[in-house]
Amino acid sequence: QVIAAYVEGFIPEFTVRDRDWGGGALNAREREGGRLWGVLYEGPEEAFAVLDTFQGDASVLEKYGSY
Repeated sequence: QVIAAYVEGFIPEFTVRDRDWGGGALNAREREGGRLWGVLYEGPEEAFAVLDTFQGDASVLEKYGSY
């Protein structure tokens, strides 16, 4: 099952560079009054293990704060 969902107190930002294609990768950043929309997936726990892997290059974030 897939449904639209949001989380209060966060905004979307492209704060890391994807190692595979070089573009910005989306992260959630805390921001008072923010609302971050997305989708909510239901599935077995093992299906989501790939989401716990690190995809970006944090050096750009450390230098500039975001893209």
